[in-house]
Amino acid sequence: MKLSRAQYDHMTRLYEKRRRQAREEGRERREAFYAAHPQAEALSREIISLAGEQFNAFLDNDLSRMNFLKTRRQALIEEKKALFAAAGIREEDLEPRYACPLCQDTGWIENRECSCWQKAVIQEFYSNSVLWQRTQTEHFGSFSLDWYDGEKALPAFQGRTARQVMEENLKAARDYVAGFAKKRDGVLMTGSVGTGKTFLCNCIAGALLKADYSVLYISAQELFDQMAAVTFEREEESELVTEQYAAADLLIIDDLGAEFTSHKLAANALFTILNERIIKNRGTVISTNLSLEEIGGRYSERVLSRIIGEFRIMRFVGQDIRLAKRLK
Repeated sequence: MKLSRAQYDHMTRLYEKRRRQAREEGRERREAFYAAHPQAEALSREIISLAGEQFNAFLDNDLSRMNFLKTRRQALIEEKKALFAAAGIREEDLEPRYACPLCQDTGWIENRECSCWQKAVIQEFYSNSVLWQRTQTEHFGSFSLDWYDGEKALPAFQGRTARQVMEENLKAARDYVAGFAKKRDGVLMTGSVGTGKTFLCNCIAGALLKADYSVLYISAQELFDQMAAVTFEREEESELVTEQYAAADLLIIDDLGAEFTSHKLAANALFTILNERIIKNRGTVISTNLSLEEIGGRYSERVLSRIIGEFRIMRFVGQDIRLAKRLK
């Protein structure tokens, strides 16, 4: 998810505003506290002054004065701590409260993008997307089991009906969201066309977005196209793209198997992304019309091994709901 120049400038301005606001609010808190407790401000100034004198004594190699200033300064520090404690506040409470304490709202740690920047990018440029619009109507509350047959027993599902199978899938999806803070494993939704896989993906996405998690939704075709675009570019460019797909709290890969691309390229890209997300404890949801056997044959055994070992498998069954709605 590479940014255009305009998008990058927008994000930079967003972070500058956030940082400036944190500093301004910190300054206002400090001024208000010192106005109510002028002794605290006087102590702060004297402590700073003594630190300067202590440094000069060090340069003059005046050990006796250094020790005196050190003792004096420490006494003032303790006096200041007691004053703050009596006021029921910590001195650090007067400092800027950055949204991200790691990068202090700069978006960068040394020469690398902070994880907060990557999440902010996803949230900022996804919020007006088709996915966001879909989650307004496609959510757990609107997922209807009425489209699934509740009479016919299915031998392939141990005699359960399609409705019973989908009741279990719906509960599993809700449980996945409820436990997302502690366990971010993967989910594979497999089944024939129109059985509700994309709808349930949107339910999960919408619920996690409302809980302030970052969600990146992408079709398998778009994912592999973007990975292919950097295959022959610089190595660091390829790493950046991989990192961006690894950054979101939840990555949804829709319609795996419908893409038109080299199987070898798709297999390598899929394994790299899944592996990175598993290592970083990030959730991944995949919807596909392929069976587990077809996934192994198409994308390699190591991809299948990752899915079987790290993913919850939800098998979908029923009529083509999209077609049924049209006919109705």
